[in-house]
Amino acid sequence: MAPQICSGCKESKVLATAGRMDQSVSHYLGNHLTAIYSNVEFTSESKTTDVEREELLEEVRAVIPDMTGMLDSLLLLAKTGNPFHPRLGSLNEVVEHAAYMIRAHPDARTVNVVIQNVVPVACWMDSAKLGSAVYNPLLNACQAARLGLAPRRVQVQLAEDQRLAHIRVIDNGCGVPPPCERRSFRLL
Repeated sequence: MAPQICSGCKESKVLATAGRMDQSVSHYLGNHLTAIYSNVEFTSESKTTDVEREELLEEVRAVIPDMTGMLDSLLLLAKTGNPFHPRLGSLNEVVEHAAYMIRAHPDARTVNVVIQNVVPVACWMDSAKLGSAVYNPLLNACQAARLGLAPRRVQVQLAEDQRLAHIRVIDNGCGVPPPCERRSFRLL
């Protein structure tokens, strides 16, 4: 017979997981709110054309479901204690969506985001969580590339082997200073 977990222990684990998610969620929602704010500012400028206004508003419309999805994930965690909802899906679609969302961010406006090696990759994943996990390094890469020399470019490479799917984000920014480089790490 499997050991039973007391309800208090389960609640403690849920609260601990929620606490760890706070910083990540704040960062994620803050980035999206920055993009929304910037796009609203651009739409109010007199030199913005009607076509540009419609594009900016479409970017805002695209960001809002992502934010709502993140909040829905928090509610799911609070109700079920499970922060993930894995399903079989297309890694390509998740990465393409994250790249689309990044292009709406003001820090990515002057950066060319390119997805390379587009081999169809299907895997079990929580698409919303993985999209968030891809969005943040893409934004960081765009911020670094923006400070580098032209042409400002971020590449995303997709690959898979027998066991793992790989997402690699490469920018042409100035690089990580040596003191920080020692503290960098790789997500597997």
